[in-house]
Amino acid sequence: MNRRVERPNREQPQAPSAPTPDSLQAQQAELEQLLANPLELLARAKALAHHNAALQAGTAQILEIHEQLAEKMRALTEPERIPVTIVEVTEEGRVVTVHAPNIGLLEVTVHPDVDPTAIRVGARGRLSKSRNCLLSVRDLDQQWRNVGAFERYLDRDRRRILLRCQEQLVPATSIDALRLIRLKQGDLVGFDPEGTGLAFERLPVVHQDRRFQKPVSEDRFEDVGGMARAIHRIQRAIAFRFEYPEIAKRYQVPTKKGILLVGPPGNGKTKLGRCVARYVRTLLPDRKCRFFYVAAAEVYNEYLGASERAIRQLFAAVRRAAKNGVAVLLWDEFDSVAKRRGSDFGSSAPDRILNTLLHELDGVLKLDNVVILAATNRADSLDPAIREGRFDVTIQVPAPSRIAARAILNIYLTESLPLDCSDEAPSREHLIESLLGRIYSPNSPYAKLVTVRLRDGSRLPIQPRELISGALLQSVVLEACEEAAERESRTGAAGVTLEDLLHALDEKIHARASRLTAENVKGFVASIPEHAAPMSVEIALRPHTNGHPVRPLSAG
Repeated sequence: MNRRVERPNREQPQAPSAPTPDSLQAQQAELEQLLANPLELLARAKALAHHNAALQAGTAQILEIHEQLAEKMRALTEPERIPVTIVEVTEEGRVVTVHAPNIGLLEVTVHPDVDPTAIRVGARGRLSKSRNCLLSVRDLDQQWRNVGAFERYLDRDRRRILLRCQEQLVPATSIDALRLIRLKQGDLVGFDPEGTGLAFERLPVVHQDRRFQKPVSEDRFEDVGGMARAIHRIQRAIAFRFEYPEIAKRYQVPTKKGILLVGPPGNGKTKLGRCVARYVRTLLPDRKCRFFYVAAAEVYNEYLGASERAIRQLFAAVRRAAKNGVAVLLWDEFDSVAKRRGSDFGSSAPDRILNTLLHELDGVLKLDNVVILAATNRADSLDPAIREGRFDVTIQVPAPSRIAARAILNIYLTESLPLDCSDEAPSREHLIESLLGRIYSPNSPYAKLVTVRLRDGSRLPIQPRELISGALLQSVVLEACEEAAERESRTGAAGVTLEDLLHALDEKIHARASRLTAENVKGFVASIPEHAAPMSVEIALRPHTNGHPVRPLSAG
């Protein structure tokens, strides 16, 4: 039996019907009534205008939203374009091999609209969503991420062997521009080994002489306070050999060529080295003086043989500079490459580096127009071969004595500096002496600040004077000046006060003490015997800071 299925009645939208005569008469009557009442007509007109403005604003907002949605729709429906790099081109130029990130190599056709002259190895382009057609090509965009040294060609000047970190690599091919360049062994080449496999360009080689060479500084010995004895020994070791070479030769006086500067950090070893370069230039104004500065980070390299190669390059540059003038080499942090052999268990690299260094020193120290200075704060860790025959002058640059500290403070607390030296305030000399008393007095508040516990169980108290350096005194004055300047900007009270200096000194000494550990304390404190083995550093409780007690610092 057939059943009739009732479907729901869905009302269909109907077109608006024409107005009836009765409705027209009603509207006409309403208009006649409004015309008879001007006030009501004005109110009705204003309401209609307001309603019309609201409709227009709503319409504009709807159009703006519609445009935003259309833009999003276009972005969502736009075909995908995959960035690629051309790695091979056929002779006809209509089929190319490209490399796409996260996809790999693809062989695709070239769209007819692409300019054939733009199709070349190394060029960047866009691939269609289906990954079968190259849609566009833009200018060459270098995409290499590694640098290697050219070794030799393999076949028809296309493939070449590159050396990177002692590893031999073979890029698949090269961009067209690089194929026109005949490479020489040692040339640097930028290439992409993991992605396209292309060699992109030859890089300019930085001249090794410029790698370590620095401008001769204008620092003078006269600007270094508290080092009269060290300066005199340096000048005596250098000046005689340059000013009186004939006398030195007749008396068979050996030339002093290697100068070792030893002392805690911050006391001016590097500054003395820069002063030496300027001093040599004044001694020999008719000869060009070149200054070489090297620190551990510029030479040390974790890869096999790289550190030794850097050392050889450095001394080769020094020899070339000495041919046409005089060369001054300052090696900072010297203990990092000249440690006692066998001290680094499990690795032979430090010994190989040291052997290379000794060999190069023997060759350069024979030259009469080379001055070599080495600075270290761990002379106890140097190999005996360094100090026997290579560096025949050892100059101590210790923490400043009271006289030296006074000279340093006189340099930085100049008379032109705004000091609170009014009738009621102490004089400039009194400010300096108060600082010195806080450091060097037997009853100094820092007298029991640091104690070093040695392996034999004994405890060695560290005197405050051993925590001081020229750099620390300079920073004390600088911090006090900053405090005084900030106070004057707020209150108008001018001048550096004794309280500013004492507060800065307290902050700097405690900060330096907090950095001491059992491993580095011998580099900061010269009074610890060379054979002693520190086990821990104990730092006393700091009494108060701004009314609040401070927990004791300890390191070990």
